[in-house]
Amino acid sequence: MNTNIVIIGKSGCGKTAVIDALEEVYYKNDKRCDRLYQYTTRPSRGIIDKSYIFLDDEEMDEMLEKCKNPYLRSYEVCQKDGTTATWRYALTLDVYKVLKNPCQWDICDYVLDADLLLAEMIAKTCKITVVYLRSDFATRYERLKGRGTECDEEIERRMTADDRLYNSARIDSLAKNHNVHFIEIPVDDITAEKAAEMIFTCVKQKEEEDFKHIKQKAIDTVKEYCESKSKEENYE
Repeated sequence: MNTNIVIIGKSGCGKTAVIDALEEVYYKNDKRCDRLYQYTTRPSRGIIDKSYIFLDDEEMDEMLEKCKNPYLRSYEVCQKDGTTATWRYALTLDVYKVLKNPCQWDICDYVLDADLLLAEMIAKTCKITVVYLRSDFATRYERLKGRGTECDEEIERRMTADDRLYNSARIDSLAKNHNVHFIEIPVDDITAEKAAEMIFTCVKQKEEEDFKHIKQKAIDTVKEYCESKSKEENYE
């Protein structure tokens, strides 16, 4: 069995580092964990942007014309010069195919760097494992500040937007979604490698439980069929 793992968390929580470590953990356990990508029209933030393919608006329009993309999101942001820009995000076609029919693809797990909104959209139609990396305000601020890729105003804007998006009611609603296997990991006091090991263990346990459930369901179905046939023969 293979699993779609969607990593979510507020800006600066360490999603990229955890995904990097997760790929290494899978490799050490003789398994595969393939990173899935998104298209976006926002500017790159440098080496931390490993989960995106960057397009300009014209390229994004051309891409959207080629395939219907149900996971398109838009965000308005205030830029350094005071002007407002609209950044668009969309899943690549291969990501969409994997999410819809994971068992038709390679025998490996897939991991996607996402936000809460995208996780909610995917969970409406696909079964996914959502990993919420929880980190406090001070830790995230220091991490974002240390990257040196954004001004203080942009960092404050992102963190304020995250606080509105990642409210407890929406997190609870996602956790209770019947399509979601929800894992919450406090990451401030552990390494990315430790978080990755915890995710791998949880996913492996869930897959084993699902396999046992499917196996038992098959046994029960055969048993019911045999009992039904036996009753028919006795009646005759």
